[in-house]
Amino acid sequence: MPVHAGVAPAHLATALESLLDQERPLDEIVVVADGPLEPAHEAVLSRWPSAPLAVVRLPRNVGIARALNAGLDACSHEWVVRMDSDDVSSPRRVDEQLSEVERTGVDVIGSAMAEFDGSSGNVLGLRRMPVTHEAIAAYMRSRNPINHPTACYRRSLALEAGGYGDLDGVEDYDFFARLLSHGAHFANKAEPLVRYRVDDALFARRAGWRHLRAEWRLQANLRRYGLISPPRAAANLVARTAFRLLPPRLMRHAYARIYRSQPADTAS
Repeated sequence: MPVHAGVAPAHLATALESLLDQERPLDEIVVVADGPLEPAHEAVLSRWPSAPLAVVRLPRNVGIARALNAGLDACSHEWVVRMDSDDVSSPRRVDEQLSEVERTGVDVIGSAMAEFDGSSGNVLGLRRMPVTHEAIAAYMRSRNPINHPTACYRRSLALEAGGYGDLDGVEDYDFFARLLSHGAHFANKAEPLVRYRVDDALFARRAGWRHLRAEWRLQANLRRYGLISPPRAAANLVARTAFRLLPPRLMRHAYARIYRSQPADTAS
């Protein structure tokens, strides 16, 4: 779980509480402090002195990709459960995902997620993903088929593949595509096991020309991994760049139309 000074301390506390409340207890929780934190964050981190909580401290803010790599290096166990510092995991999340791993032997497993704004009970909709390996591999050619905040994966395979690349805003898509090219077997749980915070700041971070270079590199990498052809790369780049250049308000509307379905069951 990477965290930086811009995260609300109350959101960090809620995220940690959801991990400590898992039906299948976690062996360790690795929090990466991406640069100096505020006293209120430190108060949250010191709230559970007996919890299996390890804090990796980076002297300056280096961004999510490098923070995640620092966290991967610090993990002691084979299975890594990704978590954002302002989201909420269902108490069943870890057990549901690891039970699927034990049953099927997959290397990466995600889930649908319930997107909310403000209160975690204010669910806007569900972001669903394909559930079988074959459907996930096909989806990977145009979009990221794993909701990153829901991901659970083998640490050894992640390190073998080189960890996260420094591609601003698309480091997760590149990471999972590289794992696929290394032979990883994927699955997603159909039920939403994470509540994902969606607000105006999220879309402001995704908008603008500054992401264009990362999108170019992503498509070049997908070609290099053997996942797409040059025409597919060009089509992807046009579609993804057009989406990035929308004003944040229009981007939010387009995102809801493309990715979000109406809620039925949501993560508890």
